Amino acid sequence: MKVRKKISEVMVISCEKIMPLPAILDKAYPCCPLDELEFQLSDNELYDAYREQQKIFLLQDADRHLELVVFGTEREALDEEAEAAELSSFQEQYGFSYEDATNPDSNFYILEEAVDRFQDEQDCNLPENEVWENIIRNILSELAA
Repeated sequence: MKVRKKISEVMVISCEKIMPLPAILDKAYPCCPLDELEFQLSDNELYDAYREQQKIFLLQDADRHLELVVFGTEREALDEEAEAAELSSFQEQYGFSYEDATNPDSNFYILEEAVDRFQDEQDCNLPENEVWENIIRNILSELAA
C-alpha cells in the first residue's frame, strides 16, 4: 500500500513517545510542513502500524478510565482542593501516587497492564466502561496488597 502524507501529518513513535516528524528532521534536511512524503508499506507493516495506533488509543482509554475510577469524574472538572484530596486519598489507599500509576517509568505504572487485560477480557456482551473499571480496580488492589 502506498501512503502519501504531508510532513506535518507524520508522527514518529519511538520508545512510546510520539513526535512530529518535522521536530525530528535535522537542519541538514530542511523541509516545509506541507511537503509530501510517499512511502510503501507491506501488508505486515500496515498491520503493525494499525496495531500500534490501536494500542495508543487503548492507552488513552486506560488513562481516562483510571481518572474516572480515581476522581469519579474527569480530573479537570475538579477544583484544586478536591483534586488534592483525591490524590492524597489515592496515595493512602494504594501506597503509591497517581502520578506513579500513570508514569511509564514507574514500578507502579498500570496503564500497559490495563490495556493487556482489556484486550484479553473485552466481551461484546459487557459494557466497555464496566470492563475497564473492573480491570483498573483489580490492578490497583493487587498492587496495594
